[in-house]
Amino acid sequence: MITLNTEKGLVRIESWEDVTGRPGFVIDLDPSTIELKAIIGSYIFKDHVKCGLSSCHQPHGRGYLVTTKDGRETNIGKDCGKKHFLVDFEQLRNAYDRDFRNKERREQLEILLGRVPAYLEMIRDIRNGPMGADSLYKDLQTLTTRGRGVPDVIVERLLQMARARNGRIATQREATVLEIENLEAIQGKKIERPHYLDEEIGHLAGVAALYPEHNLKSILIIDVLEGLDRLQHLHVSTLSDADLLKLSKWASELDAKLSTARRAMREAKMLLAPPNISKLDVDVWIEGKDEKRVFSKFIAKLATRLDDGNSLAA
Repeated sequence: MITLNTEKGLVRIESWEDVTGRPGFVIDLDPSTIELKAIIGSYIFKDHVKCGLSSCHQPHGRGYLVTTKDGRETNIGKDCGKKHFLVDFEQLRNAYDRDFRNKERREQLEILLGRVPAYLEMIRDIRNGPMGADSLYKDLQTLTTRGRGVPDVIVERLLQMARARNGRIATQREATVLEIENLEAIQGKKIERPHYLDEEIGHLAGVAALYPEHNLKSILIIDVLEGLDRLQHLHVSTLSDADLLKLSKWASELDAKLSTARRAMREAKMLLAPPNISKLDVDVWIEGKDEKRVFSKFIAKLATRLDDGNSLAA
């Protein structure tokens, strides 16, 4: 890849012959008789090219295109540049690399600006509908917030599962005398009676939907949509180096964030599937009839809405 850094922006050149055919390009410059003026381009090749300095001519795959104060051009590797032109080359190289990176970032953001309408439409599709991100987020909030229509014990159990990053459904039972004796033999100490053991009775799928990094509101609205809105109101050409770096990093992660949102939605659909979420209706957890009725009502509403969503998707 060959790139020229011009006042109008970065220019990609297809072949090395296009470089050597440029007016003023010389393949045999004596470094002792020239002064560097500027670095005007860079290149990375799988097949190496010879250094343009007469004292070197060693093949290399990565280097710079330079101009001299007498108007000629040639190519040199960074090691040759540093060896023959010392601090002058390092200063030119640092300035070039900084300007090159910033122009690449501006190009990236200008391309993204042109794609903003497509991203907004994509996000609308992701959010809307009975099975969309907005509805799924609302259901997840109901499941993890006290007083939203789900028994508090279910809320607490789900939050515990999310913190443990494990969908294990367990109850406690009193250990038998033999189990206690076995534990005492293993641990080498006396265990107080009565002793209780956790017993796994099932596994809840989709708990990953509750992980902090899968929060659909944080991803789609606070991060992606607000970021796209900020981008539309910025003048890319006037951004500072620091702002360019920050915004280009955000832009480079945009597609990955949308993929994360889709993955979170798949996990949420698994979690909210009535046969799955009904596993939490454990007698030792939900003992009162009122709590059972509240949870059954939530699952019934969920089933109706998810059925509507599946019908629309069919």
